[in-house]
Amino acid sequence: MSVVCWYLTMKALLLSRSGDFGSLEDHWPHHPLTLPVLGLPLYQRFADYLGGLGIREIRILRAGSAILTPADLALEAQLKKNPGVTEWSLRAWPTDPYPAGRTLPDILREQRLFQDGEDVLVLSAPLLPLVQLTGPKVPAQFPLSTSRLLAPRLLSLKGVVSQTDPGPFASMTTPLEFYRTQLRLLATVPPASASLKGVHRQARMEAPLWLGSKVRIAAGAQVGPEVILAPGATIGKGARIKATVVLTKLVIGSGAEFEGKLMIGNTVIAPETGDSVLITDRNILRP
Repeated sequence: MSVVCWYLTMKALLLSRSGDFGSLEDHWPHHPLTLPVLGLPLYQRFADYLGGLGIREIRILRAGSAILTPADLALEAQLKKNPGVTEWSLRAWPTDPYPAGRTLPDILREQRLFQDGEDVLVLSAPLLPLVQLTGPKVPAQFPLSTSRLLAPRLLSLKGVVSQTDPGPFASMTTPLEFYRTQLRLLATVPPASASLKGVHRQARMEAPLWLGSKVRIAAGAQVGPEVILAPGATIGKGARIKATVVLTKLVIGSGAEFEGKLMIGNTVIAPETGDSVLITDRNILRP
């Protein structure tokens, strides 16, 4: 691991591109940086990580987009409410973040994102910083990116760009990697205390689990192992859910069964292929 003087690095640039998360973005109704990771949006995971490094100014570069979309603007409004970071901003950039024949310092200078002579840590959106969750040592079986384009970079005070290793990151560039990262976190991160107020005493629960607030689980339901339920999710009587990540508030009907899936509203995604099915029978699944 390279040694970096983090007390001198007080800025960060987060590169976000359309398609960073593969086909998962086709079904997520909001900006992909709001995808939840154990109850917190991805942007908050970055904020916690960067805050731990002493970085208090974060710019998001929405590469490949000539204008900010409504989802971008909604995200920017959320970011500015974040009390843990001094300043967030989001900028559209119509070209690839690394166009041929141009350097990263040139691009940053043209956009006027940072003043000359500032250290800038450059990160990519489809990577999850793990150090705040698991510690500096990478636990086994997390999917790790091998793409040089996604590798963290440090733009030094002298305008030199170098590869750097600011800690472990899990890759989430496909539905399968996103799914595997979520389930691996279940097995490695100490579980947060969760209220069982909405869980029927005759429901069967098997760890590891992560339950969002106001989850309701009916009698006879079997939930787990390896299940993440978004806040407000409801599991009907006799339903069986295993190795599944529920990303939004929804209702799984009585007797329904799901295993090895990602779920967004009434869309069910197979992580291995990215293929999706829209469930129209409201007795089985409804948002």
